[in-house]
Amino acid sequence: MMRPISASLLLILFLGGCATSPQDQARDRYDASEERYKLCLAQNADYRACDGEKLAFEAEQRKYADYCAGVQGGCKPPSIPVPFR
Repeated sequence: MMRPISASLLLILFLGGCATSPQDQARDRYDASEERYKLCLAQNADYRACDGEKLAFEAEQRKYADYCAGVQGGCKPPSIPVPFR
């Protein structure tokens, strides 16, 4: 006969999958900065209006590349490159 699994054990098993790795966190920051930059470019005819977003995105690119250089096996490559102006 099987014993019922306690609620706390179920909670631990459920929440255990919620933690993200440092690689995923670095990638999420990279993706978020990329999206902010793309959105700015889409909303502004003058690309210079997006200089702040561009600088932030480039900084996240460097951080992600630096992080991936230290990861055995590397990281997932970025998606489609952003059209820099």
